[in-house]
Amino acid sequence: MSATTRTTRVVVEVVVAIALVVVGLVVGHARSGASGTIEVSGTASASGAPDTVAFSIGVSTTGASTAAALAANNQRTRTVEAALLGAGATKSGLATSGLNVSTVTNSHGQVTGYQVYDELTVTSHRVARAGSLIGAALAAAGNAAQLSGITYSITNQSTVLARARAKAIANAHRAAAQLASAASTTLGAVRSIVDNENNQPIVFPGFTTFAAVKAAASVPVQPGTQSVSVSVRVTYSLG
Repeated sequence: MSATTRTTRVVVEVVVAIALVVVGLVVGHARSGASGTIEVSGTASASGAPDTVAFSIGVSTTGASTAAALAANNQRTRTVEAALLGAGATKSGLATSGLNVSTVTNSHGQVTGYQVYDELTVTSHRVARAGSLIGAALAAAGNAAQLSGITYSITNQSTVLARARAKAIANAHRAAAQLASAASTTLGAVRSIVDNENNQPIVFPGFTTFAAVKAAASVPVQPGTQSVSVSVRVTYSLG
């Protein structure tokens, strides 16, 4: 091989090596500059005034026979229904939620009578009249009354949810921006959002009472506020 040929071959090999290095640098730069993603969670809650109240009122009657107990209990239940309607409840807001017939026994296991229990669940969108409805029902049922817990809720939660979602998104964005800054990169556009709402109505513990009520006095109850919680997962692009 002549000296000229050897020199030409060396030059070609050097040019190829430089080209490979340049290609490697370009590829490496493209890989290091590729956008990544970051996923963060944001939670928030908002409150609103309840617009719906619900409670259960039961009537228990004992008789010498099932027929006698049922007849007496039916009459008391109708009296309670009439009192509720007179106090502002609606027919569609009354629903039978429990009906039970059982035997009454003494300490020796002998049957001494029969008991009938009839329960109504009352739902009303007139929250301010909740105390009057309860008072009227207890007055009508008398000593046979059994009152269960009260539940307050918001029928249309769209406005409260909108406020909670806006806060949750803002919290998620704040967390993502802090993480991006700590990693010496920039926060890009939103890639995806997952919304998981968690609505919990305010439920007051149930209780039972057999106290006689002589007049349809309004029972003092406070609706408070209804809290709605929202949790979101947001994925951002990274610069």
